[in-house]
Amino acid sequence: MLIPEITQKMYKKAGGIMNFKIVHEKYCPGVYGAGKVVRNQKEWVAFVSELEGTGVIDLVDPDTFETVCASTAPGGGMNIVPLKENGEFLCIQKFFPVFKSEGADVVWGYEDENGYHTKEVLQLPFLHRIEVVQIRNEDYLMCATLCKTKEYIDDWSYPGSVYVGKINYEERSIGELQVVYADIFQNHGLTKLENQGGILIAGKNGVHRLVPPAVENDEWEIIEEITDPTSDCVAVDIDGDGELEYGTITPFHGKDFNIYKKTDGKFKKIYTLPGTHKFGHAIWAGAFNGKPAFIVGFRDAGKELILVEQNGEKIEEHLIDANLGPANVTVIPHKQGDLICAANRQTDRYTVYCAE
Repeated sequence: MLIPEITQKMYKKAGGIMNFKIVHEKYCPGVYGAGKVVRNQKEWVAFVSELEGTGVIDLVDPDTFETVCASTAPGGGMNIVPLKENGEFLCIQKFFPVFKSEGADVVWGYEDENGYHTKEVLQLPFLHRIEVVQIRNEDYLMCATLCKTKEYIDDWSYPGSVYVGKINYEERSIGELQVVYADIFQNHGLTKLENQGGILIAGKNGVHRLVPPAVENDEWEIIEEITDPTSDCVAVDIDGDGELEYGTITPFHGKDFNIYKKTDGKFKKIYTLPGTHKFGHAIWAGAFNGKPAFIVGFRDAGKELILVEQNGEKIEEHLIDANLGPANVTVIPHKQGDLICAANRQTDRYTVYCAE
């Protein structure tokens, strides 16, 4: 890994002592999304490319790094989420750079004896993030649009919305979409909380938690969590006190990674990642090798990927890699050490790391 000496010194000074090595890497033009697909009772890494025309969906076995290409066109891939059926998934496509996304859609990927196939199941302009959530013991697809439309690249005058539709596994289809939250400017982040905690939505108007109703056709509860303009928000109990802390990138595609802790009923900022950063985009939270952690990545300046964890009373930073520019990242649990899987958009490669 080509990491500038000044960057190495900064993270050693900050307390970082963990080292990482690359265990797999592949050239993939336009790679943007990093997710998972459950195939043959095992989580495979899924990488998707936003390249117009030839953007792929690659599924990678975390044990052998065998690669199965599930799609070679049309590209415009944003994020990919697993379905409960073996090897099946939903993926956003036709969200082409830069913001040429009026024709964005969702495809249902499935496999038979002839390989993988994709079927378009819905079309939604500027669809940017999706997630599968369980509501009243049934699976639904959450859809978040970045905006309603654009008149030019930097036009943010039209807000986005969050939609929900029931998943029909027998027909491989999505039911009629219903708007559950509207008027979100720069609607960028969507994160599912575990244990029915709801869904975090991040935008210019802050972070809101959406909680589905217990009774069908009732309104969703919308809870304001953070008022700061936010690009993305994820959550993990980093200090082990039983309460989730929120990790955010602020503002839209911003330079800051912050951690918020709930105190006296309100989320308050307790930490900002040190150093100078630019174009924050990749973000993840969960257990890495059994310990709660955040991961954040930047697409400009040093183009770093950084793991943040708490040791005792101190929050520490560990540099995973630099100069690659990750757009998205996920973690695959592995018996020989969990794998950090980064879609390095700025250098057209996806990379898998483990801790040494």
